[in-house]
Amino acid sequence: VSPAQAVAEQATPRPSFAMADGGDAVGAETAEPMSNGGDDVGAEALGALADGGGVVNVDATMADVDGADAARADAGDGADIDALCALFDDSGQKEQAGDDAAAGSDVDSLFGCLASQSSVVGDAVAPTPEKVDVEAAPTPEEDLPPTDLALPSGVEVVPFTMIAKFDVRCEVDMKKVAFALRHAEYNPRKHGSITIRLFEPRATALLRPSGVASITGPVEPDVLKACAKKVARLVQRAGHPEAKFAAFKINGIMAKANLGFPVRLDELAARWRRNALYEPELYCGCVFRTYRPRASYLVTAGGKVMLSGCRRLEDLREALRRIYPVLAEFQH
Repeated sequence: VSPAQAVAEQATPRPSFAMADGGDAVGAETAEPMSNGGDDVGAEALGALADGGGVVNVDATMADVDGADAARADAGDGADIDALCALFDDSGQKEQAGDDAAAGSDVDSLFGCLASQSSVVGDAVAPTPEKVDVEAAPTPEEDLPPTDLALPSGVEVVPFTMIAKFDVRCEVDMKKVAFALRHAEYNPRKHGSITIRLFEPRATALLRPSGVASITGPVEPDVLKACAKKVARLVQRAGHPEAKFAAFKINGIMAKANLGFPVRLDELAARWRRNALYEPELYCGCVFRTYRPRASYLVTAGGKVMLSGCRRLEDLREALRRIYPVLAEFQH
């Protein structure tokens, strides 16, 4: 409590009520507190009791209480404002005297708490990001165990198809090409591309509206490239004279092999859970994938293997040589 508030409380009279003769209220200003059995009673209180014992100036007493509270509040607010003004006046005098450090200390003490809280909140909301060293991804280890075992004489890799892609360098109107070519199939409800089939040599191309096409056909790269050029020429004749053959690239070769023994696919999938995927309710074969060498194997229970994912025939032979000991472990 400030000194001004303490002085205001001492100067303000505090009302009190005493009950006499059946509970009538007597004002503090008209009657003193009763003592010694109630003998010392003010003259005004006795007159009020003689007239009928009514309430003595209760409204005036409540008004005095409200006024006293307001006076104390005004006195307290005024004292706080005066103290703050005196603080700033004192700081100004100190600055004029040349003591800058002492002048700002009082003001800093007022706003120090607010500054500290704001700094804490700012740190909590927007922490300073720390630099994180990004390490290079570790090179994955080889999936299959190394082996020097050569393939048996009866086990050979037989390639049966090659996959490549090329570009005609223009936007293709699907309907125009479909109506112009005899061996073109286009059903927008099923697929958004056109299927173009060649019979000599036998190949199948899938042409997209962007002009990118993929083709599957003979294993010889030169023959497959000639088939891709034929498809580009057909697109030119189908109302796209700006089309041209470009960006031919072989994506992969598909091959097959016969191991010569049946394989327990359930045991293979249980042992090689990281690489094998076997769902007999969906498909009878087991899909086996490896990162090194990068290849995919489709193994059947009868010992037939289909290989894909390699772009050279030598890579396919190496992939089959690496997986042969693994499959031979589960023969029956």
